[in-house]
Amino acid sequence: MTISRDYNCSDMKCLVVCATIDESFLANKEPLVAVQSSWADPYGDNLKSRIQEAGTKYIGIDYRADLRNATRDLLALQKDALDKVGLFKTQLEVNFDKPRYAELLYHFGFDSYYHKVRRNNQEALINLLMQIRQNMTDELKTEITAKGIAATLLDDLTAAADLIHAANIKQESLKSGTAGNNLEAVTEFNAIYNEIMAICKVAKRVFKGRPEIKAAFSFAKTLRALGK
Repeated sequence: MTISRDYNCSDMKCLVVCATIDESFLANKEPLVAVQSSWADPYGDNLKSRIQEAGTKYIGIDYRADLRNATRDLLALQKDALDKVGLFKTQLEVNFDKPRYAELLYHFGFDSYYHKVRRNNQEALINLLMQIRQNMTDELKTEITAKGIAATLLDDLTAAADLIHAANIKQESLKSGTAGNNLEAVTEFNAIYNEIMAICKVAKRVFKGRPEIKAAFSFAKTLRALGK
C-alpha cells in the first residue's frame, strides 16, 4: 500500500520548512495562543521534538545537529545579503542621477535578477551577487565610494556569493533524504505538514497587519528560501 504526500517537495525539505515555521511559532506564540488555546505550552516544543524525531527515525540523519544548523546558517547569510543588496540599490539611487543610476543597475544585474531576489529566489540572489562581484572594477569602486558609499559594503557584497554558494552546497548534501514509500513515515510527515499548515492559516490572519511576521508563516516562501 502506498500513500500520497500532501506536500510537493522532498521529505527532508518538508521537515526543514516545518521546523523553520515552528520556530517562528515559538517566537510569536502569544497572539496565536490567544485565539487557539490548544496551542498553549508545551505545544510548540512538542511539535519541534516531533519534527526532529521524524527526521531521525525515518530518514536516518542527525537532523537537529546537522541539517538544522546548516539551514539556519544559509538563511542567515541570505537575509544578510538581501539586506545589503537592497541598501546598495538604494544608495545608488540617491547618489547618482537617473541615467547613471539606470546604467549601474543594468551593469550589476539588478534588471535581470532583482525582481526574483525580492521573492526570496536563492538562485537569483547568487546570480546577482556574482554579477556584482564580476563587474565591480577598481574604477567603478572608486566612483561609487567617492559618493560616500562605504567600501566595506561593496566588499561584503563581492564576498557574499561564495559564502552563500558554499553554505548551499553543505545544506543540499544534507537535505536530499527521503523515506521512499514507507507508509508509516509518509503518514507522519503528512500529519506534521498539516499541523504546520493549520498554524500558517491562522497566523496569516492574526498577523495580517504585520507583513514581516506574516511572511514567516508561508510554507511556499520558506521553501523557496531553501532553494527549491
